[in-house]
Amino acid sequence: YLKEKGVQLVPWPDDYDPIEAAKKNLPPFARSFPALAVSFDMDSIQKDFAPGVSAPAQIGYTAEQAVALVQLLRQFPNLKQFEIMEVNPRFDIEDRTVQLAARLIGELLRGVRLGSGSV
Repeated sequence: YLKEKGVQLVPWPDDYDPIEAAKKNLPPFARSFPALAVSFDMDSIQKDFAPGVSAPAQIGYTAEQAVALVQLLRQFPNLKQFEIMEVNPRFDIEDRTVQLAARLIGELLRGVRLGSGSV
């Protein structure tokens, strides 16, 4: 089904650097659209950094990798919408997930110019 729909699966080997992969692959993809809407799923972050989610991840982004991805996203002037998904404070430990989600929003807003029409 995935091949039929044109989905490309990329394995995550031990030496995989998701930030380098994003720096290489995201710009041409993102620039090919007049507007971007991004949903950032906190379930994609390792459970040590984001325990307050409904499906904690053993393998995923570190907190610093998540920040780096948001910093990469904010460079695109066609980014019109950004949302954080899957934060569940009932499952959080010491507000780690909530604080990281707030940090991600802060990193995104750090790149916004007032009146620019972006994000």
